[in-house]
Amino acid sequence: MFDKIFQTVFFNNRIIDYLNTLGIFLVSILVISLFKRIILSRIKNWVKQTSTILDDLLIRIFEKSIMPLLYFGAFYISIRNLILKPSFTKAVDILGLLLLTFLT
Repeated sequence: MFDKIFQTVFFNNRIIDYLNTLGIFLVSILVISLFKRIILSRIKNWVKQTSTILDDLLIRIFEKSIMPLLYFGAFYISIRNLILKPSFTKAVDILGLLLLTFLT
């Protein structure tokens, strides 16, 4: 029964394809969140102990620029599994380029 439901096609993609895309996106967000919570917080604590300002600046740049790019990257990678209209794919590509341009 579930096999028939998973093989149902909406907008040129099967339901299982949408579920795979959602799974990839959620796992990616989880990995990014764990990275932010564990590794980035440890780096922040280490940076607080140093006397230089440069490392503080690098951490702020990472949080303000790289983290949003990582979240967009998770979205971008996950939707690549779907068959989408070329106009939507092009819009996502342009949005990614704009984010990359303005955040870096």
